[in-house]
Amino acid sequence: MTLTHKLSTSYSAPLAHLCILLKAPETCIEAHESYQKQSFRNRMYIATSSGIQMLNIPIEHVKGQSIKDTKIAYREPWARNHFRTLQTCYNSAPYFIYYCDEIENALNTNYKYLFDLNQHLLHIICKVIHVKVPETTSG
Repeated sequence: MTLTHKLSTSYSAPLAHLCILLKAPETCIEAHESYQKQSFRNRMYIATSSGIQMLNIPIEHVKGQSIKDTKIAYREPWARNHFRTLQTCYNSAPYFIYYCDEIENALNTNYKYLFDLNQHLLHIICKVIHVKVPETTSG
């Protein structure tokens, strides 16, 4: 019997999730948990020349809603701002040029739901680190 590791969805997977993806034989992404404010589900932290910076996806939050039903708010040009920040911070990093177009495409797709954007980004990360993309839970 294989133990399946359940992970929460996240805006750019934290290092701990990547370690699990690399080592665990079975993983899945929990699609039906309740959305939690102030979590890595809609925010990531990046290293900048002036220290750590948080990038936060604005959402339309309804108390008690499932993460799968959490809508992204597009009142502000957050996607463009996030990509420009990533470009500024990582443009000279090795291999950034190979993945920046895919990241920009994911951010500019205008997904309705946070979970869908996070899954797209996770697919990109899994491709880069050569691991199987985790399944999502069904209920």
